Amino acid sequence: MVDLDVLYKNIMEFLVKLRCENAFDEKLYAEIYRHLEILFKQWETQDTIPKSAFISCAYLLDDLAGGNRFWSDEVCVKVEDAHIAIQELITNIDEPPPLDFI
Repeated sequence: MVDLDVLYKNIMEFLVKLRCENAFDEKLYAEIYRHLEILFKQWETQDTIPKSAFISCAYLLDDLAGGNRFWSDEVCVKVEDAHIAIQELITNIDEPPPLDFI
């Protein structure tokens, strides 16, 4: 079970390091991603998700997508890869409905 308060704290800590120190904390990101994997697996069978989890994901995705002109090329690549990985988790929650026009 994932403690949503811990997830929120970890995401905020990760984003502060990213914004203020221009550093991508790989260990912290790996922990966040592992927690998100567990949550998204649970959410595949649920119709609702906790509001705090949604807000945490929104903050994380918003900052990862926003970029920063002060980041090094290495940090930019890590951020882009992280953003893509989390988007994949989201899009894999639900199978899209079949297309009727094909």
